[in-house]
Amino acid sequence: MGITVDLRVPGRRTGLQRAVLVGLIELAGRWYVGHPNGEAGWTRNLAAAGEASVAWPTGVTHPVRATRLPDGDERDAVILATAYQQPFPGNFVYRAARCHILASGVYFRLEPNESG
Repeated sequence: MGITVDLRVPGRRTGLQRAVLVGLIELAGRWYVGHPNGEAGWTRNLAAAGEASVAWPTGVTHPVRATRLPDGDERDAVILATAYQQPFPGNFVYRAARCHILASGVYFRLEPNESG
């Protein structure tokens, strides 16, 4: 499954846990997730909740706080790293669509949430 994890986010309307498979990017010791085409239901839920949990295929789960990345160097670095951390063919797609993703993508930094 490469970099794929199960991100569990409370729904912004119902509060019910929603699960989505995402690519977890690691950069400079931090975790990031995002959607290359902009807003999606799960990105809206994550922005509204500000927290989630990351569930690894091994069954280990980590509660996290989520911070949406504004346009800038950190966001750009995550998008560029995604093109190299995604397994084939995702890596190729990210490289080919780099300009679109830099213009449209929605990305979050995930940090440990000890209170979760």
